[in-house]
Amino acid sequence: MKSSRDSKKGPMQPRVALVFPAQLDFSHSVIRGVAEDLEVSPGFAPTPIHFIGDEVLADIAPVNTFSGIISLAAWDNPVLRLAVDAGIPVINCGTDWLKEKRVLSCFVDQKLASQFAIQHFKKAGLSQVYFLSHELGKRKALVEKADDFRAQAIACGLETGSFDMPGDPINENPSRLTDFSRETEVADLLHSLPKPCGIFCEDDNAAVMAAGVGYVNNIAIPSELAILGYGNQIVGRHNMIPISSFPMGGRRIGKMAARLMKKWLSSGKKPSSPRPLAPLPIVVRESTGGTTHNIDIEAARRMIESEACSGLKAKEILSLVSVTRKTLTEQYKRAYGETPAEAIRRVRFETARSNLLSSAFESVSEVSVKCGFSSITSFSNFFQRQTGMSPLEYRGTILSD
Repeated sequence: MKSSRDSKKGPMQPRVALVFPAQLDFSHSVIRGVAEDLEVSPGFAPTPIHFIGDEVLADIAPVNTFSGIISLAAWDNPVLRLAVDAGIPVINCGTDWLKEKRVLSCFVDQKLASQFAIQHFKKAGLSQVYFLSHELGKRKALVEKADDFRAQAIACGLETGSFDMPGDPINENPSRLTDFSRETEVADLLHSLPKPCGIFCEDDNAAVMAAGVGYVNNIAIPSELAILGYGNQIVGRHNMIPISSFPMGGRRIGKMAARLMKKWLSSGKKPSSPRPLAPLPIVVRESTGGTTHNIDIEAARRMIESEACSGLKAKEILSLVSVTRKTLTEQYKRAYGETPAEAIRRVRFETARSNLLSSAFESVSEVSVKCGFSSITSFSNFFQRQTGMSPLEYRGTILSD
């Protein structure tokens, strides 16, 4: 005899596999978004299945036992390929399956992400930007992202290019992040880049690798290499050099995927492709924003270091940044122990002193011009205030020792 509870049972909900890489924060965020949507409006029973690299866990149930699959996987992932060929509804939470018409894709607009990355680097005062990835030639969606990044950079008048990270993909070999001193090929690559430049990385793992290798090889970050990640993963947020990064917004993608899967299962028809989501704002940390984690202050510092001897005035910096003069002065001094005006004077003085000592056959007038002074008189007065002697007296004193 059936119990009263048994008699109230409804039809069994369809089972949907959630097939995601085990090591990504984004995976857990998407799965959480799926669960939150199902709590409000049930429609299927989710079964999380994690894999590492291209290796699907051996104990995975046969794909034909699932009514659908929500995933994040490369275009050649064997589980998804079997499911697609079997006519099982598949929703991929990324861009690798965009060319497969039988798969529905939920993803962040990568063209907008590239646009925002370039704007970020330009605001930091950089004119050279590069795209860094793993195995670029093997992944069509990544090739398109790199191509679009370069095209947008060129349209903005920036020097650009793309390159692969040497060695195994870090997602498949995370032990590479434990000893950056062994990464000699990556070090050679970073040393070869023209500096200063910005690097937009495929993901936070690549960004952490670039920052870590740069750090142990005495490459200044972000002064020489400004590094921007993608994914806002914990590995980058709490690194020796915290990584600026795009949050991927996995929960909103998970909710979208859950709603689309419920619609697909209930109607038996593949829903229309959703519009790509706009990227969330970049979280600025030390890898592009310096120790202040402020792109305006870093842009001001970079501008002073590169243009102080071109006649730069403190008020000109305000045209580059989006803060008030008072805020700029206070935050800059808190970060570097001097105001922007004091920093300009310091750079000009250090340049003048270096030129006076190393260019014995260069006239004081020529040194004056190189340091951005309109006349030798203004240069002499400036130098006198800093040292208590004229440029000629200083040169004579030093060279006579």
